[in-house]
Amino acid sequence: MQPRKYPPILPSAPLPQERELWRSNAGPRRLRPGACTDCRHRKIKCDGVRPRCSNCVKRGVISCLYIDKTKAGPETLEVLELLKTLPEEQATKLLSLLRENGDPVEVLSIFRESNAEADEPTSPEAGPQGFNLARSVLELELMTNNSKAYPPLRPVNASLLANSDLLRPSKPSATVYETSGDSPSPVGAASAGRRFLLPQNRFCSRFLFHALMYLGCQMYSAFDKDAIQYADKFCEEAERLWKEEQGSCLTMAGAVLLSLSLIGNGRNHAVLYYATQAMKLGEGLGLFSTEESASASLSEKISEDDACARSYAAWGTFNWNVLISLFYRQPGSESPSTTPILPIPGEPPPERRENTIPEGYLNDSDLLGWIFPAVCRFWRVIHGVGWIYNPVRDVPSPHFRMALAEHGFRELIAWAGALPPSLLRIEGRSQHVTVLHIWLHSAILDIFRPFVGKPVDQRPRLTTFSAQDSTPDAVYAASVGQLKHLVVEYRSYSVASTYSILWHTGLLYLANAMLKDTGDPEWRLYMLLCIYGYESFSRPFRISEIIVQGLLSMTMRDNSMTGSEAQRIINELKEGRLDGVKRDFEDKIRAKFMVDMDLALRDPEEARAENLAAEFDTLALFQDFLDYDQMQEG
Repeated sequence: MQPRKYPPILPSAPLPQERELWRSNAGPRRLRPGACTDCRHRKIKCDGVRPRCSNCVKRGVISCLYIDKTKAGPETLEVLELLKTLPEEQATKLLSLLRENGDPVEVLSIFRESNAEADEPTSPEAGPQGFNLARSVLELELMTNNSKAYPPLRPVNASLLANSDLLRPSKPSATVYETSGDSPSPVGAASAGRRFLLPQNRFCSRFLFHALMYLGCQMYSAFDKDAIQYADKFCEEAERLWKEEQGSCLTMAGAVLLSLSLIGNGRNHAVLYYATQAMKLGEGLGLFSTEESASASLSEKISEDDACARSYAAWGTFNWNVLISLFYRQPGSESPSTTPILPIPGEPPPERRENTIPEGYLNDSDLLGWIFPAVCRFWRVIHGVGWIYNPVRDVPSPHFRMALAEHGFRELIAWAGALPPSLLRIEGRSQHVTVLHIWLHSAILDIFRPFVGKPVDQRPRLTTFSAQDSTPDAVYAASVGQLKHLVVEYRSYSVASTYSILWHTGLLYLANAMLKDTGDPEWRLYMLLCIYGYESFSRPFRISEIIVQGLLSMTMRDNSMTGSEAQRIINELKEGRLDGVKRDFEDKIRAKFMVDMDLALRDPEEARAENLAAEFDTLALFQDFLDYDQMQEG
């Protein structure tokens, strides 16, 4: 009989004491470098070489980003951040304390006591000489390690803000709105177009021109009331030309502009229609990676200028559709299934990028060349976390959702960390830069919204931060603090806040955050800041009144405002309407996008702008009765 062969028995795992002894005798452990974000997305092995891994070098990827975990303690981080950001005199004082004592905890205590009284600021957006100390350890860690996304903030003086013009209805300049009696009547865009033919070339079309002019006249009506008449004509002609033009990248670009313009006009169905049609055109042209057309598009020989035009159209369409999908969160606004197959336009080749990054101030025309690539990379990150709100996408298991949300957050702050100096929040920078950072913190609020507000013992933790309070609530609060400053800054210094609708997401999200935390002593101040922000551009965008009605309905619903005050605010908005808007405002406005962002998680139908606005009159009347009864009882 042959002896039975048994499998070899492996040695058992060492006990904890043995494991520690083995580690101490094994010598220094070789750490494996972490993978960059691009390799993580592609699920391929990454060698971790910095500044760019080998895979990114081969593919020509510009932004090879890594997500690192910090090891520093919270007190050390706070001292370091104060040394970096305080005025020189105070930083020298803090450094002396640190050299004498050495203990960061005690140094911070002494320093805070000695700086308890600060000089009073002279304007809402300029606080004491020092900076706000972080409200949480996690916020401090973000300010220290990710200062491009979370720069230290100067305190906003509440009393000066309350007495500023930012919390009053804006009155149009009489000189701007005056028109002479003998002014010629506006010529319709259609007739003018037939009289003066546009030059036809491969980078211009009649549809694209009229869509652009519609948007331009709509925005300019904030300064000249006659411009709204031209806007209506350009809109009519653009929609007529849409039915006649052949599909091209120019048609895609025009459809995106038309969709953007129609948001402010309250034409919900048309907004979604033109955005979706732009995506379908791009897929048909092979600009997105569909199996049928991608290979044919890549093999087609076209000029460098044509390729650039296609890239801009494809990425502009992609960016707009991702934004729309998060804004509406309903069927018909699905996020694109793929990113464009063409490279992001405007990015220099990898070998020339370091030599072409501008260090100083750029004018708006030069700056736009840097902003568009940054915007494309931003919406590409947001596209990756679209599963949070998109009902069409495959939603991951609840066990992994928090980890995926944290990874999306890490990608966003890594994106901000890779921004060139010209796109950072420095005083005097272009208004485009401010809008870029408004989008950043609005997106962060969106990422963590489903995870905040839970009982303290049930709050999930972020695993890639060292702060003890690393929770979604702490991140949410930190971004709300940044958003407060951004909105004050934009409304204070940028005239574009009166005619651009691209930044209103910041108003909407900040207002929601204030209603979420009415325990904040300044919640009402910032709520009114947002409401009058909408009032400031209500003339060109009739949808503003619907949004404000929805926000005021939310405020009255929580018994945080009287009906008479809410009605007074609405009356101020109505007084600012343009004549052309007054005549057709009775037309039914369709606004199905979300206004109550928390309610949208549970009941998207009730959270829509038009449904909340419809409750305004009833709630205002109810609040008046309630206030009267309380006065009688008193």
